[in-house]
Amino acid sequence: MSTSSDPARQCCICQTGKHSIPYRCDGGHELVRCGACGLIYLNKTSNPLSFFDDARKELESDSNKVEYWGFPEMHSRFPLVFESYFRERLQRCLRYKPGARSIFDIGCGYGFYMAHCRDAGLRTKGIDISREAVSYARDVLKLDAEEGSFYDHLVREYYDMYNCCDVLEHLEDPNKELHKMAEIIGPGSVAYFQVPDVIGLKIPYGHNLGLPHHLWQFNFKTLSRLLEKHGFIVLNKWYGVQGVIGAYVRNEADVFTRLTWHIARACSLGNRLMVLCKKRSKML
Repeated sequence: MSTSSDPARQCCICQTGKHSIPYRCDGGHELVRCGACGLIYLNKTSNPLSFFDDARKELESDSNKVEYWGFPEMHSRFPLVFESYFRERLQRCLRYKPGARSIFDIGCGYGFYMAHCRDAGLRTKGIDISREAVSYARDVLKLDAEEGSFYDHLVREYYDMYNCCDVLEHLEDPNKELHKMAEIIGPGSVAYFQVPDVIGLKIPYGHNLGLPHHLWQFNFKTLSRLLEKHGFIVLNKWYGVQGVIGAYVRNEADVFTRLTWHIARACSLGNRLMVLCKKRSKML
């Protein structure tokens, strides 16, 4: 949790705090809004390394508060649900990058999406800051995963696709990772980003803001501005729903609930935003 002694954060798009105005306070956490670009963000610093520990505690104590469902025991209970979303994500990327042979997963977690891609015939590489998650990906799933940040990783190979799901909202300065991606990604590669998009009229309404771990409350406008700042062009966007696994855990995934999810996705009202990008040509 942030304290009054923590330094104020600057808008990661405008890279200044001079436009920031108070937005709201949620659970003792102060959110501000950038008056220049509209980005809403947590005003104080947070520790990204505590995310997995806090998520584990939430999973064991109250399923209504869980923000992260990607633990091994959840994948074991609902493999078909996970795999359906993995298949959808990969198919989206392959429509824009047919014949892709490799993927780099930034924030790979326990490696389940990497394993899906490997089983589909792709060469995979992943990185995550969680030692526990990376150890599972390496030792149990036998994947090529490393502990650490993408910014500090020495990239030695070229990849056709890059995956960065549920990562940007946690980063103290997303510009560092995006700048590195822009430097190493090839002109023919694609990058898939996924972030929560929970403020405003969203389905399900009133989803947890993920504080203090979600530093940035993106929507399509602000995420696009951040990506374009680093030379990315958005090729397509989709909306999904957060907390699907939680609904299955709580036996709430009835016909009406699943119909609501379908409407949210079809009407671009879901509280999870996904965009597919490529790097802008230097000639433009």
